[in-house]
Amino acid sequence: MPLLTGEVVHQRDGDSTNTVRENLMALISQPLHTHLEVHLCRAHRARADARAHVGQKDRLKESKV
Repeated sequence: MPLLTGEVVHQRDGDSTNTVRENLMALISQPLHTHLEVHLCRAHRARADARAHVGQKDRLKESKV
């Protein structure tokens, strides 16, 4: 199905070469796509920071032993 005027495609996994239908999401505008990307990047950074924090705690525990 072709996109309507103004619609843009978002790749759920962030890989623009992955055109599998389940990976694609049609959004009604570029501003909405930008908004989504900003929030997804923020969430990704928060998860990465949380994982790094857990890793630091583990290293501290190991160094005390």
